[in-house]
Amino acid sequence: MRRLIVAPIALTCWAAASSAPAIVAAEPETISLWDGRAPWVGALAGQQNVPRNQALYVTMRDGVKIAIDIWLPADLDPDQEIPTVLRATRYWRATDTATGEPEDDRNFDEAELFNGNGYALVVVDARGSGASFGTRPYELSQEEVRDYGEVVDWIIEQPWSNGRVGAWGVSYSGNTAEMLAVSGHPAVKAIAPLFNDFDNFGHLVFPNSLLTVGFLQDWGEAVHDMDLNDICALRDVAGDACAELRQQTSGVKPVDSDQDRQQLAAAVRQHADNTQPYLAALDYDFRDDPFGPLGIRDVGFKRSPAGYLPRIEASGVAMLIRVGWQDAGTVNGARGRLRAHPPDGVAAVRCQPRRPGHLLGGGCRRYGRGIAGQLPAGPTCGARGARRSVALGLAVPTGSGSTPAVPARAPFAR
Repeated sequence: MRRLIVAPIALTCWAAASSAPAIVAAEPETISLWDGRAPWVGALAGQQNVPRNQALYVTMRDGVKIAIDIWLPADLDPDQEIPTVLRATRYWRATDTATGEPEDDRNFDEAELFNGNGYALVVVDARGSGASFGTRPYELSQEEVRDYGEVVDWIIEQPWSNGRVGAWGVSYSGNTAEMLAVSGHPAVKAIAPLFNDFDNFGHLVFPNSLLTVGFLQDWGEAVHDMDLNDICALRDVAGDACAELRQQTSGVKPVDSDQDRQQLAAAVRQHADNTQPYLAALDYDFRDDPFGPLGIRDVGFKRSPAGYLPRIEASGVAMLIRVGWQDAGTVNGARGRLRAHPPDGVAAVRCQPRRPGHLLGGGCRRYGRGIAGQLPAGPTCGARGARRSVALGLAVPTGSGSTPAVPARAPFAR
């Protein structure tokens, strides 16, 4: 049975037999990323042998160098082994700051959270973005997805790794977390894809077969500016305002060894060959049409978790998925996952009422098997302030004692 992430330290699942006439909560089964030793929790004091934060390149199978940031507990013992949480993004893993102090890094709070609970944090610039080398023929390319499995290979070879890895993320980073399951890597134990696009062709870019021109054009221009490391174009400033901005940050953070920023400049030059999604979409009607200047076919299948559903299901990775009523097509994605296979081991589905104006506040949160199960065609959440749970296709009021106890919010959502 697929299991559930419920905290940065442990994973828990609630099993419910699909053949049972009623939904009965089972005793929770706790599965930890730890290998049986008590989790480390300690003060983030200085430690001489292990740097708190490092930025470096990891070389892939084809020679492409991928930029990563590593955050370790500051008082990690030299012989201590801990699990790792991975987050991969195409929106700059970190920005360069004028001070260079860890506390000013935008990942500092996230690192405090995970390091403080005994986890290493690894943040990755996707191939062809940020400070990473390579190009992007399309978003979430097969080469990009293979990279994440190789980053896991690198992680588990490190002296501080206990060989167990989880991944999380919101939106695009949620997609990379879910696509990590495609690798079938045995070290990947749990993923939390939050508010991601399960089928970004059908749910986000071409909903009801109509191109979302405004969204895709704005998004495409923004990521193009990021790929070229143009902080002023990204913030839409020029002149004195641009000069002032560049005193605070020059854009994406380079790796530590790139003191003269020549490697970063070389990586950005490669990004100039990236396919621009909006321009490519203007000449793209069907999933198997040629896409972009390279004319790659079947991109509509290749660039979404939906295109790899059997492999994700076969991975056996624990999953937590959270979506929002007002967050693009993420609810459609959750329903698509549930309908893709007959009911089999869904632990729970929670549904909250819509909250107008609160983008991420509402939505259905699936716990358990993640890919299997079935959601009723039109789940309703009842009146504002009411809650309902849907588990194995049956709706019952929360708090009735007939549904598994589940956390009130996803612990990785911040």
